[in-house]
Amino acid sequence: MPKTHRVVSVNMSFSAEEYRGLSKGIVPCHMEDKWFIYFENNNLHCHRSWTGYCIFIGKFKRIKGEYVLYEVLVNDSKQYEPQSDFHELKLFFTLIESIDDYLSSNILRTVVANDPSGILKDDFEDYYRELSNELKCHYSDLLVGDKLRLNSSDITKAIIQRLKTYYETQDEIIDFLGKRSVSPASDFFVETVLFYLKLLIEQRNKKLTVKSEVRFSTISGYMKPDISIWKEDDVIAIIECKTNLGFRRKEWETDFKSRTKELKTASPKAMAFLLVLSSKNWSGFDKEDDKVGKQYFALSNTSLRKIKDIPLDNVVENRIEKLFGQILKLA
Repeated sequence: MPKTHRVVSVNMSFSAEEYRGLSKGIVPCHMEDKWFIYFENNNLHCHRSWTGYCIFIGKFKRIKGEYVLYEVLVNDSKQYEPQSDFHELKLFFTLIESIDDYLSSNILRTVVANDPSGILKDDFEDYYRELSNELKCHYSDLLVGDKLRLNSSDITKAIIQRLKTYYETQDEIIDFLGKRSVSPASDFFVETVLFYLKLLIEQRNKKLTVKSEVRFSTISGYMKPDISIWKEDDVIAIIECKTNLGFRRKEWETDFKSRTKELKTASPKAMAFLLVLSSKNWSGFDKEDDKVGKQYFALSNTSLRKIKDIPLDNVVENRIEKLFGQILKLA
């Protein structure tokens, strides 16, 4: 546990049987197992399995035949950015539940007792707050793992999978709320591409910076591309991201060439890429065009709302790894 950490006071009793259940801990056996949990000297240590960072330590003491959890230490450093004490305790208790399901009901009662009127509201708010925290943790886990491979389609399939899940959840929300259409996926698409490009650059220690919707001056005014890649103060590449080209299916190439020309007035050697999530709902790129797979990319040959059980290998059209490889060479 880093020197900079929080100390959260609690008072929760466990029977000897429950305490023995906790002492089993959790040993990660698969890549998707996120936690390594073990007991040592009456302290329950909770570590992220990939990074090894200690996030929580639950401190116990024996009082009259019972074991009392009296303190939880919470990592509060660059390794981990905690939220409210209440939120962090709920996460810690969730980890305890994962060790021994028998404890689940007792822990839930304790959490509710600590906030009887706000538990439902907090659960909903915490869900959204936890998304950013999970994103950071997942990034840290991948950063110390094996390097992302440019000679595979792993990154492409990961992006397709994330967007597929986005559309699936949106379809469920549509059914539940009676909405007419899904919320636009364009921002989520950009964020997902940013995530993997930033990770790839950091893994390979390249002196590049990735930004989104950052405005810079051109001869006719300014540009604000979806993604821009910078080497110190110079923009060296941009990526325009589209979920599809349905709305501008006839003018897309004219639009893109105009954007590329404008980019050159700000940085003559900068490269421009067009990245489309799906080639459906428009005619797709001309397969005879030698810019396809070099400057123009369509990740999926199938609408992501129709993939369902189709293997991802069968829907990949152009690998984003080829685009990322060109950017790395600019460093």
